[in-house]
Amino acid sequence: MSAKELLSDAEIKRMIAELPAWKKNGKELTRTVEFPQYLVAIDFVHLVAEIAEQMNHHPDIEISHSRVTLHCTTHSAKGITARDVELAQKVEEIYREQLNLDDENLHEEMEERE
Repeated sequence: MSAKELLSDAEIKRMIAELPAWKKNGKELTRTVEFPQYLVAIDFVHLVAEIAEQMNHHPDIEISHSRVTLHCTTHSAKGITARDVELAQKVEEIYREQLNLDDENLHEEMEERE
């Protein structure tokens, strides 16, 4: 499978199984994260931008004070590809590192927001 080939719904479901905070929303993967302060959110966006530049694959990013929403899609393919899942995985690593979250703490953090 090419990195720019559209994924089926079953492939997306399987590939994001380990990314429970990410949701399929139409033709994109989305994730909203919140931070304790505005500047921490901006630092996170900067780190995401660096990874996106390295991958040459850029998410759409919304910033609302300390809340950041990311939208990953492959515009040229008009939907979700393996590159979007890879970017989501890297974003999740950045988020965990920035907040010093291990798997147990991340699960607790997600439950508090639901």
